[in-house]
Amino acid sequence: MKIILDSFKNWKKVDYALLIVAILMVGVVPLFTAEKGWLLTFITSLTSIVAGILNYKGRHFTYPVYVIYAILYTYVSLTSHMYGEAILYGIYALPMYIYSSVKWLKNLDVGGEEEDLEIYSIDKKHLIGLLSIGVVVLVGYGYILSIIGSAVPYLNSLSTVCSASAIYMTNKRYKQQWYAWLSYSFTFAAIWMSNMTITFAVQSAFFVVLNILGLINWNKEYRKVWKQ
Repeated sequence: MKIILDSFKNWKKVDYALLIVAILMVGVVPLFTAEKGWLLTFITSLTSIVAGILNYKGRHFTYPVYVIYAILYTYVSLTSHMYGEAILYGIYALPMYIYSSVKWLKNLDVGGEEEDLEIYSIDKKHLIGLLSIGVVVLVGYGYILSIIGSAVPYLNSLSTVCSASAIYMTNKRYKQQWYAWLSYSFTFAAIWMSNMTITFAVQSAFFVVLNILGLINWNKEYRKVWKQ
């Protein structure tokens, strides 16, 4: 319980403002649309938003919240026939989030106090390798999804590449993760706009802002740690 409470300590007014605005954005949408299962979509979206803010702040409890989100989002994606998203979060993201939960929580000090995470920068060789794999996966996985009848297969494939890269880099605590998350936010919006799930599309607009703030914050923390 202490680690949960510590994750929400020292929030600034802007953090609470972000949370309130995000809740209003995704909460008002169902009042003007006829989305099916809007309550579950809203809860899923809210969970993602809380996890995103914790990640932007570099809090250790980020990934346990992401675990909950992955389970909810996998179910919503399956019921919406977004098989690429379901596979991404059910088979890849969920295990990674569980692993990262254990890894990040181990970084707590002996007394269990919340401390700043040590942030790194990905090297060029590693980045080129990641981009090369991404191109291969984009084409190959998109084709497979088109065969099994997934909605918007190549958008789903691009989403997989962006999100998988972002999750991997977040696990490694690379500051460049935010570029991948930003790309995923735009792709995410396009996917859910295709079947008029407006709640998720609106959520992505919030995440564009959060991704930019995360990029600024993690760069600042990186310079603080490495004195660059």
